[in-house]
Amino acid sequence: RLEILLGIKEGATTLGVLKGFVLPEEKPEDALRRVLECEAGWKPEGIPAEVVFEGYTYDPRQTDNAWVESQALLVIPPEAPGMLQASGQFDEIRWWPLDAETINRVSPDQARFIRDSVPRLVEANRMDQDSANRLLMATG
Repeated sequence: RLEILLGIKEGATTLGVLKGFVLPEEKPEDALRRVLECEAGWKPEGIPAEVVFEGYTYDPRQTDNAWVESQALLVIPPEAPGMLQASGQFDEIRWWPLDAETINRVSPDQARFIRDSVPRLVEANRMDQDSANRLLMATG
């Protein structure tokens, strides 16, 4: 069974992906490790990440014309860490099943990144094509 690392705030029903900015002079892979450590207490080393989205996304914290250059990464750890410590933007961080019910609890702007990851999971033989098709049909 495939799982996805998501966070939730106390009393909320919407799940969220872990996210953060790449700091000046920081490489994206270093930012990934920093965000995972800061948000989940997970200190991964050498985990490959694949870009599933790269482009501009709307930033609701700014003006109507504010867009942020964004990159969404698919990370498939050799084995998932068991103990996670939520901090930062979430009150709880945990592994959720990668299914339609979970994805439909993620905000649409973030769910698209999860949906964009599904074909990559098929290519990596982590999910079969029929399951991927059913998941995408039920989530968008």
